[in-house]
Amino acid sequence: MRRTTRALPNKTGETDQLGLLQPGVTLQDRYLVLGVLGSGGMSSVYKGRDLHFPNVTKLVAVKEMINLAADPTMYEMVVRNFEREGRLAGHALPPGHPAHL
Repeated sequence: MRRTTRALPNKTGETDQLGLLQPGVTLQDRYLVLGVLGSGGMSSVYKGRDLHFPNVTKLVAVKEMINLAADPTMYEMVVRNFEREGRLAGHALPPGHPAHL
């Protein structure tokens, strides 16, 4: 698969459309997207591989969020909630379960 890096959305309130991550895309030079697990109205979830561990296949879930809030305060609140969701999900998983990004 080809190795490319996609810039994460900026904080201006503009986001990319969901479903644009294709298998083979690498995020932050670390997470290789393997395929789509599911998508909904506000996000898509992808199966990925953590490339930080080259000799071990460490699978992760990559969640791409859409944030269309025009108000900067609301935008920041949505981002904080999204980040909190990721932290909570990561701590609630049993050992060996894929981590969330």
